[in-house]
Amino acid sequence: MTEQLVFHHRYDGEKDTGLSWPRIAGIAFVIALHLAALMMLLIPAVAPKAAKEKERNVMVTLVDAPPPPPPPVPYTH
Repeated sequence: MTEQLVFHHRYDGEKDTGLSWPRIAGIAFVIALHLAALMMLLIPAVAPKAAKEKERNVMVTLVDAPPPPPPPVPYTH
């Protein structure tokens, strides 16, 4: 004799009502939480030490602006 298994699903009696906004909000929250955790894992634990930069002296020469161009010559036939 073979045994027949009967499966009872929780949601058999419920109709599909469309979008479930609480479920959408929950999934969006979980995704954001996981992304935040991933970003926390990607940052370095200790910031790398920057090499101390020696002071540099830069010579600057100020140049006067060039004179304006001459006015255009009127066109004649």
